[in-house]
Amino acid sequence: MSEEKMYNQGELRKFFEFQSDLMNRAREIAYICTDLTSNEEITGMWLDENPPVTVRIGVWNRDCGNDSYDIPVQYFSMTIDEIKAEEKKRLEHARRRAREEEKREKQEEERAERREYERLKKKFEG
Repeated sequence: MSEEKMYNQGELRKFFEFQSDLMNRAREIAYICTDLTSNEEITGMWLDENPPVTVRIGVWNRDCGNDSYDIPVQYFSMTIDEIKAEEKKRLEHARRRAREEEKREKQEEERAERREYERLKKKFEG
């Protein structure tokens, strides 16, 4: 006698309904937190447990082929307003980090220019 797990029709129906609900939810969330376009169709999704834990959605774009996006797993248990607020914070943080990096690069460039100026000044004065 085989010990393989058999699923009854009710279990299968519930699973596929839940899977369909998750796909619909992923589509709704992806429009908020990814670059998903109306040309892209979600082809699948899976849990990526490497930190930070995300739900990776596979997509098909008839113009570009296959692609994927990562969605923070916690977004599936948040309201749309909470997701939008979280995304706004995330984008503000990324902008602030980019401005700080740009400022550091500019300061480093100015220090390098100053060193070069001092080097040339010594060379031509002495």
